[in-house]
Amino acid sequence: MSKRPKSGGKKKKEEDSVEELEKLKRIQNAKDIKFKYVFACARYVTEPISTIIKKLDDSINSGKEFNQIIINHPKLFANDIVAMDIGFRLTELKMIRIWKCQLLFQTLDLLVEMIINRPTIKGIDLIGCSFAKSNEISLFTLASKMKNITILVLDYTILGDHASHIFHGLISNSNCCLITLSMRYCHINSKVSLDYIGKFLTACQTITYLDLGGNLIKDEGLKEITKSIETIKSLKSLNLSFNEIEVIGPSAFTQLCYAIGSNHTLTHVNLTGNFFNEMAFQTILQALELRKGLVLSKLAPPLELLVSERVNNVLYEKIHNLNIFLASKATTGKKKK
Repeated sequence: MSKRPKSGGKKKKEEDSVEELEKLKRIQNAKDIKFKYVFACARYVTEPISTIIKKLDDSINSGKEFNQIIINHPKLFANDIVAMDIGFRLTELKMIRIWKCQLLFQTLDLLVEMIINRPTIKGIDLIGCSFAKSNEISLFTLASKMKNITILVLDYTILGDHASHIFHGLISNSNCCLITLSMRYCHINSKVSLDYIGKFLTACQTITYLDLGGNLIKDEGLKEITKSIETIKSLKSLNLSFNEIEVIGPSAFTQLCYAIGSNHTLTHVNLTGNFFNEMAFQTILQALELRKGLVLSKLAPPLELLVSERVNNVLYEKIHNLNIFLASKATTGKKKK
């Protein structure tokens, strides 16, 4: 009596065949994109960017989908962006990453136009980039018209007052769905920009991770941020490290700590690298004690509040132990689920 073949083996072969076919399609697609991009570069008299070509070659060799542009190039000109726009016109890009690059003349204008005309793009990195003062309108346009961007990283890009145009644009954008915003070491310390940060946090209902580390915000810059933390219901992670925050007598920092402790969504706050004295550490300890009460009452999630070891060991040890205790409550909650 002959045995019938197992249906599971047949199904596995069919799945493997489908996957192989999809892989071949991705390889051919990457080859087509590379050809169009190189052709567009020749047409607009510019050289193909090496990191883009490398990413395309990786996709051709591995069969992985090509869906992001990575640029680590000293300077970008307008014809570089036009070549990319033409070359990747039919590509479903998800991410554009540009690192340590000078965006010259109309380059940022054209890049912004390229981004807002591609609804598939979900994330943008402009890290360590520089551009002209005349690009204020382009920054506002990007922030006010982007639709599906959930990740925006502008770390080490010297923005200064430019930051106010970005926040103003985000506030006026009814389609804003940002989840992650990182602006570390961007020189955001003017009153105008800091006021806009508070307004943005109040207006944006999706922001979950906000990184403002290294911006020299100081005590006077905390007021508007504190107001928004008191009401925001989406924020989980906040980085205010290395902002030269000092606590001299009653200050905005006291209100900030109270807002952090009583907030019902924050789970991670980084305050390392600031100029905290014993009074500041007492205030931080009170914030953790406040959150401990909310956690035990099941009204808020556990909170990790990071500080530098720059005070007497007793206070630091208390803060450290409270962080450990709250972390254990997070682990217990996950096990029960």
